[in-house]
Amino acid sequence: TRMMNPDAGEQYVEEVAKLGEAAFGPREMKRFMEQFMTWDADADAMSVSTQTLLIHQRNSKAFSTDKTRRVAGLIPSQRHWIPLTTEGGHATFAPTDQRERQLLDYFTARYGRVSIERLLCGQGLLDLYLAHAALLNVTASYNTPAEVTGAARAGDRVAREALLRFIRILGACAGDAALTLGALGGVYLCGGITPRLIEWLPRSDFRRAFADKGRLSAYNAGIPTWVVTAPWTGLLGAAEALHNEEVT
Repeated sequence: TRMMNPDAGEQYVEEVAKLGEAAFGPREMKRFMEQFMTWDADADAMSVSTQTLLIHQRNSKAFSTDKTRRVAGLIPSQRHWIPLTTEGGHATFAPTDQRERQLLDYFTARYGRVSIERLLCGQGLLDLYLAHAALLNVTASYNTPAEVTGAARAGDRVAREALLRFIRILGACAGDAALTLGALGGVYLCGGITPRLIEWLPRSDFRRAFADKGRLSAYNAGIPTWVVTAPWTGLLGAAEALHNEEVT
């Protein structure tokens, strides 16, 4: 994390507060300020942006699994991190095995072109469950992503297979993005869905799919991956942008 200059703390907090009140209202922002914005000269200050929260030493990349999948990179410069925003979520889904080829056919018949963000979002998890049910000739019993996740946790075979497939696809796509951006500093998974799936990651094929890149498998195998669970990263990143001359 970056050390905050204590002399600049008061001005910084004021700017964050104004930004937050405009976005969330004064009551919610007051709760946030009381809970998270502490300035202690004897300790590292609270990381105040996605840049300082997510970065170690080299080029890094963050991506979101929420309503749409966003891909962004962070590039170090002399004074600030330079954000590189992309529409990587709209890249074409590429199957990696026979099951995913069946899934691609299923979704192509319904949507035409199948993008990554079609699958790696809440609706995508539900759609993957419905697709698995159809492919296995099983009646679908669940109607929301939360129901699918709960059913998988309770041992439902189809829901479990769909959830693990979701995570496998996430790993493969994160690995592709890491190759594209050269994200040797790490890949950070953001958004509302992935933190809820942390318990599944160790038992999934996420890392295997992330690293399975043929001749460059060793390259990807050395790239670390993290799930971001810290709150308010979007707000903190917006506040950081106020002081980042690289952000226009």
